[in-house]
Amino acid sequence: MLKLKATVIWKSAAEGGLSPPPTSGIQPSFNVAQDLILSRILHPDKKQMQPGIPYEVTVELPYGELYEKHIQEGMAFTLNVGARIVANGVVKKKQA
Repeated sequence: MLKLKATVIWKSAAEGGLSPPPTSGIQPSFNVAQDLILSRILHPDKKQMQPGIPYEVTVELPYGELYEKHIQEGMAFTLNVGARIVANGVVKKKQA
């Protein structure tokens, strides 16, 4: 499993985001190298993450080691639910 520290900004429902807003533990798809892979987003505050606010989160990628060479610090990414982009993010650092 690959773990990342990242900043994520969730979209509002009007922008195609989630309603209600997501909470820690949500499992959207992480877009890397033109593939959507399983992820889990963890935030220390278990409350809802409101749209438009940058959140510092941990991204767990169970199959991330297969894509590690594509994931770099500063890389922009999207989080998807189905074909819908529900959040944008930037990788801050990889964790051991």
